[in-house]
Amino acid sequence: MTSRISYSKLSRENRKRMLGMTIITVLTFFIKAVFLVMGVNECSSYTEVLRLFQPNMGMASVVIVLAACSAAVSLYYLHSRKQTDFYESLPIKRATLFRLVVQNSLFIFLIPLVVEEAIEFVIAQQQISGGGWEIVSSSLWYLLIFAATWLTMALAMIMTGNIIVGILGFGVFASYFPIVIYTFFQYMRALFSPPIPGIRQIMFIII
Repeated sequence: MTSRISYSKLSRENRKRMLGMTIITVLTFFIKAVFLVMGVNECSSYTEVLRLFQPNMGMASVVIVLAACSAAVSLYYLHSRKQTDFYESLPIKRATLFRLVVQNSLFIFLIPLVVEEAIEFVIAQQQISGGGWEIVSSSLWYLLIFAATWLTMALAMIMTGNIIVGILGFGVFASYFPIVIYTFFQYMRALFSPPIPGIRQIMFIII
């Protein structure tokens, strides 16, 4: 009973702390839906309309910012002695606490995403009677970006003791693998001149 009460208290505290992120996330997807409707009205062909439902770098960048902010807000208690004392006073394991934080952050992003994509599906059926695969693939793509960014930021927050250092750490972690991949293919380009079959296509896609 004590554990159940503590878990409920922890859930309320976490939702209260994430209220700002919830509002920002809902507004983000609302604005995305508004811009989609405006874009559909300006399109004159099937291809142009279909392109609106495909993943794009602009929205991916917004998702990265949302995920990083969500992780920073969720795990900010690690850098606050008062909040750390509060959470450690509850009879709940740290694994359970982390799972709760991840779960709430995921729901805050996933629910508005699903609602917005459902609106997109209705619009797509009315306009072009298709686009279902594009909508599903973009949803999965944005969800994958959110999860990867959130976990990267969470790792930076856990390993550092300051929010500013955590943000800098996130920048290091987020840029590490792209830099490694870019360097690798630069070496491949220098090593194979002209490139061997298949390498040219791979380097063109990544670089």
